[in-house]
Amino acid sequence: MDEMDTRDIMNATIRRTGVVFLFTALCLTGCKEGDGKKEATASRAPEMVRQESRQAPVLPAVLELGKKMKEGQTAYDAVRQGMFALPRELSRHDATALLDLLMAPPAPGWNELGWAAIFNDGLNVLRAGANQPEGFMERLLECYRDTGRPAVLRDYALQHFGTQLAAWYHDPENGKKLFPKGEVRMQAEEALRRALFPGNGTTMGTACNVADDIITACEASGTSAPFSADELCRSCKETVLSPAENIHARITALGMLGRHESPAVLKEARLWMMDEGQPVLFRAAAIAYVGTFPAENDRAAFNTLAADTDLRLSQPAKKSLSRLEGRS
Repeated sequence: MDEMDTRDIMNATIRRTGVVFLFTALCLTGCKEGDGKKEATASRAPEMVRQESRQAPVLPAVLELGKKMKEGQTAYDAVRQGMFALPRELSRHDATALLDLLMAPPAPGWNELGWAAIFNDGLNVLRAGANQPEGFMERLLECYRDTGRPAVLRDYALQHFGTQLAAWYHDPENGKKLFPKGEVRMQAEEALRRALFPGNGTTMGTACNVADDIITACEASGTSAPFSADELCRSCKETVLSPAENIHARITALGMLGRHESPAVLKEARLWMMDEGQPVLFRAAAIAYVGTFPAENDRAAFNTLAADTDLRLSQPAKKSLSRLEGRS
């Protein structure tokens, strides 16, 4: 008997043995209760397997992270190092366990920004892993929608599911593993679209950056974007023109208008960049925005601002002067 015949017989024997084992197991648990019970037992088998999988031991390194997280802010470095030391091939079960730790309320002793940094780092580790946690995008959406959570955590949740959306649009075929459920992807798109409206505080700025990444991804792949650059610019214009809006959202919106070379608020920006009553960073954004449209009548203002002792104003003014010189 040659080697191939031997393997064939062994495989056939294994298959038969497996069938006999399964049949024996079903009989032991169900034969005494009648044929109907046999079918019920067989139908429960897949669920039993899933429960066993969920109860599998968690990687010791993940358990150690859970212990460290309970120590509060003093364990910041140890938690961060521990997360980045986790293997990329972390199992789906262990990835879900890590996500559980991140989604739970922080232990006493964490300050908001410290825990937010851990939350963000942890999500980066999970997104880079070979196996995503169970219901990853659904749970990020839940976190974003939970107004009881700190705004910074909700913004990070939006940023991460938005980045996954951009990856999906860049390559929809390979991106299916990011959003295996089409309805979840559509929910993420809708949440992002709503976040782009004025009145959403810092979230509007986060949404702007994510939306711009998606537009860029769609341009690269030839995929239709869920919103256009014109729609994004209209929302940015409305945000930046309203003094009642969050200042960080206004700064982001102004930068986005410059990126897309939309002169929608050029007249106002020329006033803002010289207005000492405006926040410095907003003035800096206005200088950079005006510099996107080099004009000779802006030279005097740029020269004045370039001589300012505050580098946040002088640096963008010098760059704007350079663009003006290059245009001349």
